Amino acid sequence: VSYVGKNYKNKKFISIIVVLAVLIGGFTAWKHRKINPLSKEFCTIKFKGYNGYGTMDSNGFDDKKLTNKILKRYNLDEGLWKDFDKSESFRDERDVSKCVYEYRSDNPSVSDKDAEKLEKVAKSMCDFYKVTAVHKVNGKVLSENSNGLSRLKNGDKVTIELRFPKDSIFKEHVKRTWKVKGLKESKKESVSSLLKHLKFSFSGISGTDSTTANIKMDKYLKDLTDGVSPKFKGSTEKLKNGDTLKIDVSKWVKDLNNNADANGTIIDKDTNNYEVKVTGLVEKDNLDYEKLVDEITNEKNKDDSDTTKKAKLYKVYLEKDSDDKTYTLGAVYRRDADDDDDSFFRSSTKYHYFAGEMTGLKIKDGKLSKTSDANITIDSSDATSYKSHASSDAIWLK
Repeated sequence: VSYVGKNYKNKKFISIIVVLAVLIGGFTAWKHRKINPLSKEFCTIKFKGYNGYGTMDSNGFDDKKLTNKILKRYNLDEGLWKDFDKSESFRDERDVSKCVYEYRSDNPSVSDKDAEKLEKVAKSMCDFYKVTAVHKVNGKVLSENSNGLSRLKNGDKVTIELRFPKDSIFKEHVKRTWKVKGLKESKKESVSSLLKHLKFSFSGISGTDSTTANIKMDKYLKDLTDGVSPKFKGSTEKLKNGDTLKIDVSKWVKDLNNNADANGTIIDKDTNNYEVKVTGLVEKDNLDYEKLVDEITNEKNKDDSDTTKKAKLYKVYLEKDSDDKTYTLGAVYRRDADDDDDSFFRSSTKYHYFAGEMTGLKIKDGKLSKTSDANITIDSSDATSYKSHASSDAIWLK
């Protein structure tokens, strides 16, 4: 009886040892199993935007959590890793061992054991950062230049696949599929309804290079289109009152629909011709500028020399400034060459010309007026032609 009992106890003990060995082995294998970076532990993908123009949120991956997982796997100190990570561009290096060696050269206190751990962690991180992700939408592989991930609709299935080297800490082939949901419904607008929120204005002097055409959107349209404004077809130079300009509707609609992922608005295609009539330009003969010329003349007359005082107003010109918003008014003065003592000038030309200019002007209500930056300068240098002081684009008012 005692032998049988003893034998039974031995068998029971052996069974317990076997169970424990299996549990310990299983736990060890579980603890050191290969990592799936697309698992819910690290990757939470969400979708945002509008139905048909939805996008995948790129911030759904927890890089920090994955790094900590790898550090724990190799039992590497987080502080040591952070110091190595910021000092070595190992992600761009093919030879991780070389990076670790160089790091130890600058940090000799790092032990052989920690150096070995550093190399393993660095290699794992390189495997992850260098992996090429394959994206699929409804089973179709997307090319690198595809906009498929910004044209998602509710119900679509998005799949991400990753492939790692066999000796990597990561599973060799992982993939995960998400179903697109929660995208907001987009709304539709017509071109004719949008044009009601536009204001057209024209400025400059009719028939000259100074004319400009402007399109201003109200707040509703700015918010709706993210500031994307339509353009005019053709040139807006040398416009005249009564001219018509066509609005490039087809290009505008295309631009807006390309931006529908941001504003959620689909613009119906429209083949109609939309035109606007040019109004509000100043006719050259009606421009009021005499008082400003008087100010330039008064500034000119501050020069006490007889030749300057005897010079009379001869021509008036207007130039558009480089900022395309303000103007410069020029007054050209002429005097007889006999008034000059230089015999060379008396023999070469009958008249001498010089000019004064007032900068920083604007045209409003058919009148030239000064801005806060208005300023007068007198150029008393002699010229043999009245055109010498003006540019080739000058508009001659007188």
